[in-house]
Amino acid sequence: MESCRICASANLEVKEVPMTGAVVTFSEVVVGSSGYPLKPPYTLALIKLDEGGHLIGVLRGGGEKGADWVGKRVKVIFEAVASGEKVIQPAPWPRVFAQMLSD
Repeated sequence: MESCRICASANLEVKEVPMTGAVVTFSEVVVGSSGYPLKPPYTLALIKLDEGGHLIGVLRGGGEKGADWVGKRVKVIFEAVASGEKVIQPAPWPRVFAQMLSD
């Protein structure tokens, strides 16, 4: 039986949420990391979801030097990362991408 990692309650339910939110903060990545399939530059962003909670992921459409993404509206999507022709299946978690929403 599964339980909450915080309070140990077994009273859990699955709730579908719209997965939209706003950028709280971000970091421009300019130096690559071995083993990570994305090549810089790319933008990592902390997203505050409208329904509560936060996610960290790659901001699609980011990478613009000097851009201010704080407060921009995004939709969170989950997908595998393609490196060249090979699709890299996410290890224990999906890759998170936040796609910009039009104003």
